[in-house]
Amino acid sequence: MRAGLGLPLGLVLAACGPRPPAGAPDILLLTVDTLRADTLDHSVVHELTARGTHFPEASTPLPRTTPALASLHTGLLPGGHGSWEVGERVQQGRLLAEDLAAAGYRTLAVSGSRVAGPRQGLDAGFEDFRVRNDPRAGRAADLALELLPGWRPGPLRRPIFLWVHLTDPHFPYLPEAGPEAPLCRSLGEAADRKEIDRAAVFSDRGGRSSAALDDCRLLYPSEAAASFEALGRMVEALHDPVVVLTSDHGEALGDWGLFYEHGPDVSAANVGVPLVLAGPGVPEGLVDPRLGQLQDLRPTILRLAGLEVPEGIDGVDLFEDPPRDVATAVSASALHPELPGYLRSGRAGKRSCTNVAPWALCTDGLFHAWDDPEHERDLSAARPDVVAELEAVAARWPVERARQLAVWDAEHKLVAHPSPEGGYRLEVRLRDADETVVAPDAPVHAEVITRLGPHLPAPPEGAPAPPASDQEEEALRELGYLE
Repeated sequence: MRAGLGLPLGLVLAACGPRPPAGAPDILLLTVDTLRADTLDHSVVHELTARGTHFPEASTPLPRTTPALASLHTGLLPGGHGSWEVGERVQQGRLLAEDLAAAGYRTLAVSGSRVAGPRQGLDAGFEDFRVRNDPRAGRAADLALELLPGWRPGPLRRPIFLWVHLTDPHFPYLPEAGPEAPLCRSLGEAADRKEIDRAAVFSDRGGRSSAALDDCRLLYPSEAAASFEALGRMVEALHDPVVVLTSDHGEALGDWGLFYEHGPDVSAANVGVPLVLAGPGVPEGLVDPRLGQLQDLRPTILRLAGLEVPEGIDGVDLFEDPPRDVATAVSASALHPELPGYLRSGRAGKRSCTNVAPWALCTDGLFHAWDDPEHERDLSAARPDVVAELEAVAARWPVERARQLAVWDAEHKLVAHPSPEGGYRLEVRLRDADETVVAPDAPVHAEVITRLGPHLPAPPEGAPAPPASDQEEEALRELGYLE
């Protein structure tokens, strides 16, 4: 169908719609699920950093997929957008795609995760949003390239915003290419076939996870490499785009005693994310030490697109605004009941436990977590005193609400651990050696608490979100968040 002057109807409508600023660039946002900040050794990333800016101290405000991506797209911390756990829907806030669509951008998305899509409200503002369940990076890139129109110069061309979320580095690490690494591949295949409990993997029950660590440190970068190769293909398909490479959160490879999992603590391995920007308006060859966070990407991208940055958001423009003095994070909850290292574990409405070593009081009994890590022998009748003690702890800390809080600057990190007695136990760590705890009697200990304590973030308030739907539970189970 044609309209006026022999032009296609779509071009006439585009000409009548919102017009982006002159010279508005294409924008490619690639988020790689579970990508550690220290896993960027690839030629595509080297080329990107050489012509752009790398933020090696970047972090997520909450190390779980849905809340982290919600912060990226809204510019808000979790307390502002209301998503506190994987799969929970965004409750408030305007998304980056809505800003760009209102300015005349063509907005396209491909997500490789069913907890990063329309059911969570992350599709707002996108003209075309495709979700696939954990595709290989190459297949996701193929789908993204199929969405892209052929590039044509001219006044009627709409710039493109393309968001692609890849999932390759998520456990199990089973790359199509890469080293043999038989111990890690065997562990991952067993987990994939559900022959081994995920909580047993994450907590290193029986020592199998730590035995495979060297192998997994070889396979994990191979998974990441597939994502970088996909990035290179997509960059070439756009016209001199602004490129943003980042992640929703990192991954623990034995850090703080957690293996091949992420979320329930605020270690640097969990909250650190890669962040590289390149393209029009981005300083070239710069390593910026500022404490950038995911919520900064909405205002930063809008400025690079020549658009106004909204007021009332938590993020700052990484190139125009002064750097923040401190960064903060709230951990996710420990989703598996058999993770004994966290005060509360499990999910609301499902099986959950209260863990005070060596005991675990769960919704189905009392267990000695050291002697019975799989929770097979209920000891509640024999130890009513322990049951009463842990019931009091559970009353103080609802499931999914006992979370670690953290604030850090260039030198120190202050971590607040939920205490069985109520309130938080404060711990000072070194920023450049994340597992090094500063002794309470060291002079700097009190100084750090005084300096950083007022900046600790607020934990989630109110009751946890209701249980997920059957379809959402299936997605969480496939990701290993539920057994």
